[in-house]
Amino acid sequence: MEYSEESERKIDGPAPEAPLHFYHFLEEDRGPVDGKYVIVRKKDGEELFATLPRRRAELHTDIIDILESELGEKVTCIGGGYFEKTDPARDADKEWAVQGKSSDFGVEPDRKRTAALVQAQFPELTIRF
Repeated sequence: MEYSEESERKIDGPAPEAPLHFYHFLEEDRGPVDGKYVIVRKKDGEELFATLPRRRAELHTDIIDILESELGEKVTCIGGGYFEKTDPARDADKEWAVQGKSSDFGVEPDRKRTAALVQAQFPELTIRF
C-alpha cells in the first residue's frame, strides 16, 4: 500500500477537547478491526466514531444502517474513511492508519481528532493519519 504524506502523521500529545465517543461493534477479540468507519452526530449533539470490519460493511451506509438500528434513532453522518493496518502482511502489526474517505459522506472535518480518539481507545497501537 502507498500512503500519502498525510498518512505519515502520528498523534502526539493529548486528545483534542471536543467530545467524540468511540462506538465499536462487538467483535470476538474486542480489538481493532480492519474496516470502514464513520463519524456521526446524534440528535442530542453527541458525536460517535463507529467502525465495522470489511466483512460486515461493504459500504459506509451499511454502518449507518446498523448503528441507527442499534441506537434506535436516526443519525447524521459527517464523514468517514478506513481504519487499517499499515502493513497487512504482519499479523502482529501495531501500526494502524485512519485514512481515506467515504465516497458517500466524504472526510470528517477533523481527522486529527478522529485519530486521537482511536489512539486513546487502543493505546498499544501507533495511529497514523
